[in-house]
Amino acid sequence: FAPRVFKSHLRMASVYPGCRYVVTVRDPGRVALSFYNFFIAKRVPFLVDERTEDGDANAEPRLLMDASEFLVDTKFVRGCPKTPSSDLRASVWEYYAEYHALMECPCVLMLVYEDFVGDEDARTESIRALGNFLGVLGRGANAEGEEDGDDEDARLVARTASMSTKAYMANIMSKFDEPYERAKELGRAADVSQLAPGAKVALRTHTQTFDDRATRFLEEQWEETMEPLGYRDYNSFCAAVRERNRRLFE
Repeated sequence: FAPRVFKSHLRMASVYPGCRYVVTVRDPGRVALSFYNFFIAKRVPFLVDERTEDGDANAEPRLLMDASEFLVDTKFVRGCPKTPSSDLRASVWEYYAEYHALMECPCVLMLVYEDFVGDEDARTESIRALGNFLGVLGRGANAEGEEDGDDEDARLVARTASMSTKAYMANIMSKFDEPYERAKELGRAADVSQLAPGAKVALRTHTQTFDDRATRFLEEQWEETMEPLGYRDYNSFCAAVRERNRRLFE
């Protein structure tokens, strides 16, 4: 089967060389809320206390921190330096700064998450860009060079678009399950609770909001890492990403 696709959470500076790479960007605040709710769904112990005072197994678990505390006080979005007791974890802004350094790299496609959950035209354009980048579109052209594969490509793009909506994926959630039991058996996760079964697709918008401290933190991190690179805010970064994709791949 080709192309072979592997998923990684490594930074681009640490990932294996010699491949073509697809990276995604998403609004950092929404990244934090998604991560927070992902852990709630998995009942990860540092965030969720399953114990209830009356022993009612059906009672809602108690949350040990709110979304603002999760953003500012844990390593998952803000990152952390390497210490004797902790590995280096890059912040989401450091990932984006690396993507800036790769703006002229033709073996990297950058996709904007919001384009996949926005209007249909933006999703279709992103899927077509991905298909072209991976080399799975354009295979139907005949030997005379006539583009009689256009209809086949259009059908493939439309099918992919219909199967990549949240509503569709929610109906096949088991396909996205992580190897929880296998990871426990082999001891291959430092915190196996992060692999616990939990919904991977959120059909409803997360309703939590950030307090003033968390809002300032988001602003300060962007100003410190991304503004010096020429990006006033996340939207201007996305605009630059879309423009470079059109310049390099259309």
